[in-house]
Amino acid sequence: MAKLSDTDIMQYAVKAIRVVNDALTMAKESSYTKDEKTHRLKHCDNNKMNAREKKLCKYMAGSLIKEGEINYMTLKGRRALDDVCEVQHDVADCRYSCKLIKEFWKKPTAADCELVRDEWKEECQQRAAGEISHDGNTHEEIEQGAKHREVI
Repeated sequence: MAKLSDTDIMQYAVKAIRVVNDALTMAKESSYTKDEKTHRLKHCDNNKMNAREKKLCKYMAGSLIKEGEINYMTLKGRRALDDVCEVQHDVADCRYSCKLIKEFWKKPTAADCELVRDEWKEECQQRAAGEISHDGNTHEEIEQGAKHREVI
């Protein structure tokens, strides 16, 4: 295997920092129902980790996953999700994961907006009415871009 250049290492480091920053933004800009949060926390129990790692996993996931009456992500969170997906676009499993995540965070309805946090209600209502939106790249566009880069 070829050794990575300092430039390559720096580029990967910058991408990693971007992904962490975007993941934190996604966490701050979303909420999950109690059942969904419980389901997501099972990740810590279902993966091979030692006791210390499980404790840290549960602490981090428990801190980052905010509970609400509805599963909702703001536009700022959606943009951060798109940025993460863009960084990971060359990995097929990541592209598929992004597709599923984007489907999970559906466009809200007016009824959904009654259940979101107060600070998100106005944006939610605008999204439900179609006044503002952010769809990002579709799964098909990301797949097409990845296939094009494979050819190059």
